Amino acid sequence: MRKFIITLLLAICVLGDAQAKRVCVGTRAGKVYVGELKEMKSFVHVIVVVGGKDVLIPFDQMMYIDEVPEGSAEAVEVVPVPVVAEVESEPEPEPEPVEEKAEVVPEPVEAVPEPVESEPAPVIAKVEPESVPTPTPVPEPEPKSAPELNHYKGFLLDDGNKVYLNCKCDPKLAEYDQAALDVLKRQLRRDGYWVAVDNPNEAHFFINYTASAEGSGKITLSISSQITGKEEILGSAKVPEDVDENRKLVWELYNKYIIPLHIKIEKGNIPKRTKTSFTVE
Repeated sequence: MRKFIITLLLAICVLGDAQAKRVCVGTRAGKVYVGELKEMKSFVHVIVVVGGKDVLIPFDQMMYIDEVPEGSAEAVEVVPVPVVAEVESEPEPEPEPVEEKAEVVPEPVEAVPEPVESEPAPVIAKVEPESVPTPTPVPEPEPKSAPELNHYKGFLLDDGNKVYLNCKCDPKLAEYDQAALDVLKRQLRRDGYWVAVDNPNEAHFFINYTASAEGSGKITLSISSQITGKEEILGSAKVPEDVDENRKLVWELYNKYIIPLHIKIEKGNIPKRTKTSFTVE
């Protein structure tokens, strides 16, 4: 039953009019195919007509699929710059040459006759260092919402409201942050339901993506709002083995939880708990 629902949602989002769609399909091999969408079987394959020839792309090789606006260039196969930017490691500094130290020959010291009477050495009093008081930490100011949100009344998840993408992963999975952010921004632009903003204080609510490396590893997708202070977990999954698998998982979680939330809001079938947690009266 769950697989049927996911398939239906993918068909609604990607195949609104499959016979007249020109799409752009990216693969894990780094290729992009642009052409007419001939056939799409969710979780099986996609067939795109490129240069008059059918190109079959297995589902497990797909990275993304986007609609191409009408009036664009003829369908061609191109090889784009890889989606995930490789982080160049800084070159290790070359070891500095060790200078050979010349053997130091002590200078001859002339013998000095000791004085008959020697004066006593002065006594230097030991001064204890003064203790320095520990500075009191200054608390950071709490974030403030944008002026237009101070008087906002209504449901924070309404169509057209602003959302901040909050991707925070374990430091060991830092590269997963940017990958998740790229996928979520792409999906939001495609749907056009909410507006993504870079300033969290301008957002009506957050979409949170977190990945933990502890234990077996867990990815969590949730929504929250700093206006109401509420958070709701939408779903979770096991941390994938690499960044490419992580991109695919974020795409699947978005289609499984975010798109159904759009439909519930449009039809007025929002769960009572969600309505209460994200409504400002």
